[in-house]
Amino acid sequence: MKTFFIVWSDELKTGIPILDEQYRGLVSIINSFYYHRADVNSDISRILVPTAEMFKGYVKINFYTIEKLLLQAGYPDLEKYKKFHMEVLKKISVVDKKYRAARDADGMLTFLKNYWLKFIREDEFLVIHYLKQFYSTHPPVDDDDDDDEFVG
Repeated sequence: MKTFFIVWSDELKTGIPILDEQYRGLVSIINSFYYHRADVNSDISRILVPTAEMFKGYVKINFYTIEKLLLQAGYPDLEKYKKFHMEVLKKISVVDKKYRAARDADGMLTFLKNYWLKFIREDEFLVIHYLKQFYSTHPPVDDDDDDDEFVG
């Protein structure tokens, strides 16, 4: 059995449940790509594009979530932060095209891991800290009037 490329641990948690869930999802995408990359019998070309698309899509969802939380928390530099997110998305697209064109699975894998670890530890640190402080005194409000839970 192969090991994970990134092992989710309490050290990676933000303490904000929805963000932790989304970050675990990003780690899962990276680990799934690693699983196939490590298998010499895998046709990596079949997994490279879907991995890149899923990662970009999930990052967009995550950015939207963070921006929504920051809006609710009255974050003073929200517009500046949204511009930062747009720049990050542009960078991801440029890098994605580069690795897809070269069919460079190792480069893509390294980029995904380094991006994610830098993003969570450096780029998002201040806003996560801001959100944690805000929600420690303002618990999130459930604006869903329907108490039914989704049962698949």
